Amino acid sequence: MRITFILPHAGLAGGIRIVAIYADRLARRGHDVTVISTPWVPPGRKGKAWAAVRRWLHRFNPRKTGPLDPSHFHNIKNVRHIRIPAARP
Repeated sequence: MRITFILPHAGLAGGIRIVAIYADRLARRGHDVTVISTPWVPPGRKGKAWAAVRRWLHRFNPRKTGPLDPSHFHNIKNVRHIRIPAARP
């Protein structure tokens, strides 16, 4: 069976990890699994302002990410991961 997962940015979030686990286990059972994701989009002014407020309120410094940040799909060999070149609706 051919199975395709369509995701937003495939980073290190917990929900993305669950999809990676499901995709890996389905591929091990013989299914043809493909994961399609969008690239990382840097936050705009509003997103940066909210991030600053959250850091100040919680005294938490979030991990800095970039366009080639790690993903749960990097170590899975039998799942095809395709990143769309541009983020769009």
